Amino acid sequence: MRVDKGTLYIDVAPSPWMDLSDCTVEISANVPNGNSVSIVQMATLAKLNGDFSSVTIASNAGDVALDGHATSVAVKGEAIKARIELDRIEKNENIDFDVRALDVYLGFGQNVPISYTIAAEKSFVDSSLSDTPGSKPAISIKGSYVRATMR
Repeated sequence: MRVDKGTLYIDVAPSPWMDLSDCTVEISANVPNGNSVSIVQMATLAKLNGDFSSVTIASNAGDVALDGHATSVAVKGEAIKARIELDRIEKNENIDFDVRALDVYLGFGQNVPISYTIAAEKSFVDSSLSDTPGSKPAISIKGSYVRATMR
């Protein structure tokens, strides 16, 4: 671990073991509200709770959950399962996924106007919220195979 210009970096070395199923790295951190979180890992299981300015995740394979609030969420990867539930809407939120195979649940609350764009080769979209162009939260999803649920 190191701190550089106010940023905490946690470097995780790859395991020399052949069987990675027994090797996990668990990090628990308390950060003040309004801070950013960035995770860059080959495989990620991330459970984030709180109030963040931005959340950025880059992972080949991941299971990601966010409960709370973030003004900006950006997830990039190959195969990602994600659940994002915002506990409040400030009408300035941007949520971007650039994931080859994505299974995502997005929760915003009742009767929240959202705007969304989904560009995928194959997709299944289940939304109880209609697309209201120009509204925020604004959701952008790019991928080959996408299953998205928005509530």
